[in-house]
Amino acid sequence: MKIRTYEIGDTEAIMQLFYNTVHEVNICDYTQEQVDAWAPTHMDADLWTDSLKRKYTYVAEEDTQIIGFGELEDNGHIDRFYCHKDFQGKGVGTQILKQIESKARSLGIQKLFTEASITAKPFFEKRGFITVRQQEVERRGQKLINFVMEKTISLSAIVLAGGQSSRMGQDKALISLQGVPLLRQICEIALSCAGEVYVVTPWPERYQDVLPDTCHVIHEVPLPGETEPHGPLVGFAQGLDRVETEWVLLLACDLPHLQVKVLQNWAMELEKTAPDAIALLPRHPKGWEPLCGFYRRQCLPLLNQFIEQGGRSFQHWLAQHSVQELPISNTQVLFNCNTPSDLERLASESSSQ
Repeated sequence: MKIRTYEIGDTEAIMQLFYNTVHEVNICDYTQEQVDAWAPTHMDADLWTDSLKRKYTYVAEEDTQIIGFGELEDNGHIDRFYCHKDFQGKGVGTQILKQIESKARSLGIQKLFTEASITAKPFFEKRGFITVRQQEVERRGQKLINFVMEKTISLSAIVLAGGQSSRMGQDKALISLQGVPLLRQICEIALSCAGEVYVVTPWPERYQDVLPDTCHVIHEVPLPGETEPHGPLVGFAQGLDRVETEWVLLLACDLPHLQVKVLQNWAMELEKTAPDAIALLPRHPKGWEPLCGFYRRQCLPLLNQFIEQGGRSFQHWLAQHSVQELPISNTQVLFNCNTPSDLERLASESSSQ
């Protein structure tokens, strides 16, 4: 499969794919009258060509067959987005959306939005879109329900997997919870909230088989003249050097209660963050919670300067700068699985559910 830009000769195949998908896939969630109005038998090829040319249209192709397409507009709107019925659930839509997000970032678009059908809503939810509202639209006299959904793409994520796990006695990142290694669980949650996810670790080969394919691995290296573990601050700096978005979500790999919906709601607070704040973080009685919150990429020079002066403490670094508190209602989200007793507690919670 390859993803390429639209060509004028694609119009007829795209129109047929659109018609077939609506009538054979969306029919599961809409009536025959509704799909007939949505995708009528007779459509104007010239109007379709003009529309496809005006937008950033991407086509998925398999052995010269068009198996999916998606459209992006200059304002961040994803218009038509369809996959062939025989290629549903095979990563076609994911690859088209990835190309659309990449193009949107290159255009400086910070937020994508779409009107997703009942059928498409779960697809967009799994890829970090949140529902703004349900609405009813009219097509040729028929009323159809869809959902206005949006996703902030000015956000990347860094997952730190460089801890020694000394208190646990085994590698926390590889602990399996309900059959899924904890590191993979955290990465999948991050992928649902951020456009790019970077895993920073001194041991890339240790985790290569458990990470989602779309994660980027950054090999954490010792600082010049140092051989001892240098802690998460340096790992964060090495990851932040690769980030291109304005904001980055930083996560530890041992947060078993982390939830997609919670992070998505937190991300909505970024627009309200003071311009001089380098971070938006939860706070606890002992200080900031640095490994489950948001940082501006522009803090990297300040961070590097602190490290060059010998600083290794997140709390000491954050105390020198403006940080905005992220209000949280459920502190359980911040629970770290650090010890065997913590693991037993998780197992007990899981068995009682």
